[in-house]
Amino acid sequence: MREGDNFRFAKYYQSEDGTERQTLHKAKAIRIERIVSGNAGKFNSVPFLIKLVAAFTSVGLATVFCDIILLNFHKGADEYKAKKFEEVPEFTQVWRDRVERCVVVSSL
Repeated sequence: MREGDNFRFAKYYQSEDGTERQTLHKAKAIRIERIVSGNAGKFNSVPFLIKLVAAFTSVGLATVFCDIILLNFHKGADEYKAKKFEEVPEFTQVWRDRVERCVVVSSL
């Protein structure tokens, strides 16, 4: 830093006995101030929910949340599960034949 590149400022406070005091500081650095302005408003749940749902649908999370609700909390959850998922027997003869063929081929 060049000589003279410093910043002097004072911190003002009031001591316990009521007298006003100040502390002088000499800083040798760059001071960056960020000014933020805006209007604060009352929270409204309807626009918030609309924006939240729009964000979820753009990411693709809406289908996941709908499935969670329909599979767990809806009255017709059993019917929805029956239509959405297909139940398959654990080990049918077709799979047994395929496994036996894989074992024979891998042992060669």
